[in-house]
Amino acid sequence: MFNQELAKVSMEFRERKLTSPLITKAIDEFPFDAFKKDLFNIEFINEEYEFVDNYYTKRLARIANISSLVIENNQKIGKVLEIGTASGVQSAFLSRISHRIYTIAADIKEEIAVEQIFKRNNFHNIDVSVKKFSNGWKELSPFDLIVSNIPFDGISEELLSQLSDDGYFAFPYKKENQFFYVIIDKNKEIKKVFDIEYNFIGES
Repeated sequence: MFNQELAKVSMEFRERKLTSPLITKAIDEFPFDAFKKDLFNIEFINEEYEFVDNYYTKRLARIANISSLVIENNQKIGKVLEIGTASGVQSAFLSRISHRIYTIAADIKEEIAVEQIFKRNNFHNIDVSVKKFSNGWKELSPFDLIVSNIPFDGISEELLSQLSDDGYFAFPYKKENQFFYVIIDKNKEIKKVFDIEYNFIGES
């Protein structure tokens, strides 16, 4: 059954013309309910994650907004680096609009769990590895998009150096006891800002 929250996201994007047909198609076809069922079958997901539809659809809305900065002429993004795999929902969505996703998991248990989910749901262009988050994946750089789910103290120069010249870096940022989600280019120019609930705040 098609997920109603995703349908709302897709409709909102179309009405506000926020994104490309490639992204709305990925939203429409995302196997959200099958993915959710798989997550509940993984022991560590049950222990550590509360799967709430609205929360995860907001994450997909956020990543769709981020991706719309990178996608031009409805062409897929080249290479994406994700810092912090977690449940793998975001990685899976990105894989539908990109040629290749490289995602860094927190530990081997998380790596094995999400690899099983990706395999069962036919996501074949995702590579998962356990590495130190702040080091990124330098040997495979440059990346057209780097998305961090892990907050850093300020801008990570190491990750910024792994961007392509016209790439974007999206990451959580804390200021005055508030968390924001910021998107910058390689020159550190802020392109978009979301609040912690992934609601759009502003852009340059």
